[in-house]
Amino acid sequence: MSAGLDGELVLSAGNCFQVLDDAGEAVAVMFPRETAILGGAVPGLDIAGRTFSVGDRIGLGGGSSPLSAEARKAAGGCAGDRELFLVHTIEK
Repeated sequence: MSAGLDGELVLSAGNCFQVLDDAGEAVAVMFPRETAILGGAVPGLDIAGRTFSVGDRIGLGGGSSPLSAEARKAAGGCAGDRELFLVHTIEK
């Protein structure tokens, strides 16, 4: 299912990057493999050459899906029992 996810990039208590949507729900996200974590005073992500810091608005294209055991393992503790939003494109 193709969908969009817009909101604020946040870092959960478990140090997982999530998107806080406009309804106030923290959505667990699986970013593309080439995503790099950026350190510094404000953590962030480099996604395909575009950088986003915690607190920035971000728009993502992709969709939510139940996870296979392999995908849940790749997501580590960030997935929990929820579906993940699987990112395909960076919209903004």
